[in-house]
Amino acid sequence: MATFLLKRGEMMRSFVSLFKKPKVLIGLLTLTFLACIIIVMALFMGQEAGSFVIQVESGNVRKSIRITESLENPNYTLRLETNGVSDITNTTYSRFASKLDDYINTDGALFDKDLNVFSYTFYMVNDSNESLDVKATMFYSNVTNNVDKAVRIMTVTSQENLRRCYQSPDDVYYDYGANYPVIYNFVDDSTLYEESYLSFDPQTSIKYTILFWLEGNDPDCTDAVRNGTIRFTLRLAVL
Repeated sequence: MATFLLKRGEMMRSFVSLFKKPKVLIGLLTLTFLACIIIVMALFMGQEAGSFVIQVESGNVRKSIRITESLENPNYTLRLETNGVSDITNTTYSRFASKLDDYINTDGALFDKDLNVFSYTFYMVNDSNESLDVKATMFYSNVTNNVDKAVRIMTVTSQENLRRCYQSPDDVYYDYGANYPVIYNFVDDSTLYEESYLSFDPQTSIKYTILFWLEGNDPDCTDAVRNGTIRFTLRLAVL
């Protein structure tokens, strides 16, 4: 019995020392990274749990906007909604940066399956006779598996032509590089961002593009977000 215990103790010490070897540690880190690369969410913005909704809040009738997916064949409304996206894996901004113009110039919903980016382009139209100020607020809900920790949202508008990127604060600092869009943290646990568009001239439009992706370089992009879900709602209010 004593001999058996001694051998088992020696085996445990050998096992522990094995994990202290640099090559083994590097191998484990590599496997962890690869696990992140093959992450697949069952529903990113899908079905009832993850549709993307855009709605205009009712207000002063004399000061109102309408929205549409196209100016060539407009179908003005106060609400737009798109179906969800499933089987989306992680990517990174540098992979699809060269295709931004393609996304922006595609009206409505677009899912680039090769680069795992979902984009949505629509138009805000000021059909009143007065200049308006508009506030856009993006909310998120129905979050599972902490997928909000790895998701990225970027907005591009024709009024400013600025590219703003929003994310949940990283638990561990990571430098995304100088070519990455300017990053802003989510406002709180339910609000992604708040943007204002001032002096929106009457009888004009603002082109608005939103991109969604899972940032593979995010330290929080791990196996924990597998099969996660998230739902987005963009509310537009005339101030």
